[in-house]
Amino acid sequence: MSARVLPFDPAAHKVADVLLPWYVNGTLEKDELAFVQQHLSACARCQREVQWLRRASRSVRRWRSNAGRLHCFPQSAPPA
Repeated sequence: MSARVLPFDPAAHKVADVLLPWYVNGTLEKDELAFVQQHLSACARCQREVQWLRRASRSVRRWRSNAGRLHCFPQSAPPA
């Protein structure tokens, strides 16, 4: 069995980490997208972060779509 050790560039990791929310919501520019995709191909930590961000995004969308049906706050009394 042979293992390949990839060099870790802390500065590049930090840049990629900052860009992950925009990667998840699909708003990166072409060059930023290529950079993040390249980083994700080798970084398990950022891959996990992307999975978490996607789950969080889905949860927020579900919450927003249900917000009109939920009555979390008391209805105001009608004017007298």
